[in-house]
Amino acid sequence: MKTILTYTLFAVFGFGAMFVAAIPWPSTIYILLGACESSAQYVSGECSVNTHNWDWCVTKDSMEKMRQSDCNAANGQLYYNEKIARQAYAELQSAGD
Repeated sequence: MKTILTYTLFAVFGFGAMFVAAIPWPSTIYILLGACESSAQYVSGECSVNTHNWDWCVTKDSMEKMRQSDCNAANGQLYYNEKIARQAYAELQSAGD
């Protein structure tokens, strides 16, 4: 009886560890909740909601986090770092004056 219980616990923990290691978290959560259609969409930041991987988009009128496709549609420039995005936005503002 102890042997069966030991093997069962080993199998549960072993398969559980493989399950956690093999599934790409957190993209799976966003896919299950319907915010993303695929892991590729999550990685590229193209989900319908902010999955905390949107980047900074700088246009002549604004600086905000958004999807790459929305930034391209707004004729903006995408930045991965907020500090660099603020500098670029300040340069655009000073060039417009």
